[in-house]
Amino acid sequence: MGADIVTNTSEQVENVQEKAMEEAGRAANKVKTSANKYLDGLKYMSSMEALNTVMGIVNLLGLATAYGMSVWVTFISSYILAGQLPRQQFGVVQSKIYPVYFRAMAYSIGMALLGHLLWHRKRSISSPPEVFQAINLLSSLFMVLVNGLYLEPKATKVMFERMKIEKEDGRGRHDFVAEGSRATESPSVADPVAKNSRKGPSTAPAPAPAVAPTSSEQEVIKRTMGRLNERLKKLNTNSSMLNILTLMALTWHLVYLGQRLTLNC
Repeated sequence: MGADIVTNTSEQVENVQEKAMEEAGRAANKVKTSANKYLDGLKYMSSMEALNTVMGIVNLLGLATAYGMSVWVTFISSYILAGQLPRQQFGVVQSKIYPVYFRAMAYSIGMALLGHLLWHRKRSISSPPEVFQAINLLSSLFMVLVNGLYLEPKATKVMFERMKIEKEDGRGRHDFVAEGSRATESPSVADPVAKNSRKGPSTAPAPAPAVAPTSSEQEVIKRTMGRLNERLKKLNTNSSMLNILTLMALTWHLVYLGQRLTLNC
């Protein structure tokens, strides 16, 4: 009887030990599996495939930002502002918007170019489509830099020179009107004419005639304004042409990405 109890107890102990060993083994397997999954995730994150995915996102994000800004400024914002603001105010607003616009365009296109080169780093030199798209984005970046660093500052400088001449011309007319209005005011008591006015009516002295600009000065101002207008028109035309060409180049890259998406599907 005692031997049976001892035997049953030992068997129970062995069963408990076996179950504990099995539980420990399963727990160890779970830990090992989790560790392997974590290591696999780290390997994937550091792999070239993950880098390709990230660079593809960078390329698409840069292109979408640049394309949206270009369409908005070229076809929507400029026409709305030109229709709602006077010419001088419109020029001032554009002089504040365009530097920020060209800077943001340069950053966005540079991001798209970097993403494209790193996304297709193995084929950026050997594959003609990827080479053409790299040249396309590089030319877009070059046009934006020319527009932002050369044409836009030149156009802004010419515009402010023209506004300065217009303001000076208008200020001369304003001073003439102000002088005429001051001459019609009542004279002071210390004025002899005012003393005589107590004795009887007298005519007020006529205001001195304003000195009108001579014909030669008018001709110089006219020639200067004509030269500034012609130069500003030329700069704005060149800037608009580069902006349109930039948008066309970005459209080409957008079509290229659409073709790649169709081929992958």
